[in-house]
Amino acid sequence: MNSFFKKIYYFFNLLHKQNKSKKTYYSFGGIDIIVDYIFKNTKNGIYIDVGCQHPILNNNTYLLNKKGWKGINIDLDRENINLFNFHRKNDYNIQAAISSNSEEKESPTFTFSTSSSL
Repeated sequence: MNSFFKKIYYFFNLLHKQNKSKKTYYSFGGIDIIVDYIFKNTKNGIYIDVGCQHPILNNNTYLLNKKGWKGINIDLDRENINLFNFHRKNDYNIQAAISSNSEEKESPTFTFSTSSSL
């Protein structure tokens, strides 16, 4: 896909995910509000989001990002990382799997890019 059309796709994807009404939290269960309260006096923090999924929808670090924090976002799904690269250019966005096992596996992987980025 042409770079120009990719940017348009990612822009409309992000626009589609945003709720039109005022939303006070972005994570699934409001966990980001608790984290925001704990770090309310920290203006420029750093976060690591493993399994980051979408940069806005059900995201635990978007509220911190809006406050000026920067971080590392890791997800196995290439489309999710493309969305992060488009929307959070100041973060490090990495396509990778995380495991406690140090050996490499050649097993099949299953991702949910349709449900997390459309």
